[in-house]
Amino acid sequence: QTGLKKQISIKRNASPNFCRIHSMPSRQLEKWHAYRIFCPEYAQSHHQLVICVCPVREWFLYVNSEPPPFRKTREAALELSNFEAHFLSHISFINPIPQTFSDSRVAVEIATDENCFGSISPTLKTKIQCWVESSPVLNDEQKAIIIGGAANTPSTAVKPDAP
Repeated sequence: QTGLKKQISIKRNASPNFCRIHSMPSRQLEKWHAYRIFCPEYAQSHHQLVICVCPVREWFLYVNSEPPPFRKTREAALELSNFEAHFLSHISFINPIPQTFSDSRVAVEIATDENCFGSISPTLKTKIQCWVESSPVLNDEQKAIIIGGAANTPSTAVKPDAP
């Protein structure tokens, strides 16, 4: 097919959430949505529960069953009760430092409905924003991006280490 015929075919057969060329749902990251991302590099491979705080830079706050291991990040972690988030079944902790993934696994993982938990509650969003505002471990740029708005370019997120 010529380029024009191919474009017309794609437009005619495409739905808003389906990309015919790749044959998989096309879903965009959304700020303040919770996701599950598989992390094979961990000592015990598992899905990491995350909350997206900047879809442009692909920044996530990790939600873990245990508080962070290091004293300063443990003191700065935010504790969540299971009733504060529909995707939790027990008390969990949010790591105070935005993380990102170095590969393309996010796009693959969020294409599956079972890895997308939807928007967090407005109450939880406000709690996280207040916590971020007073966080001693985040710089002003990180705070502004997480609390306020989108960022235009990738910058100061941390690449995850195996826990």
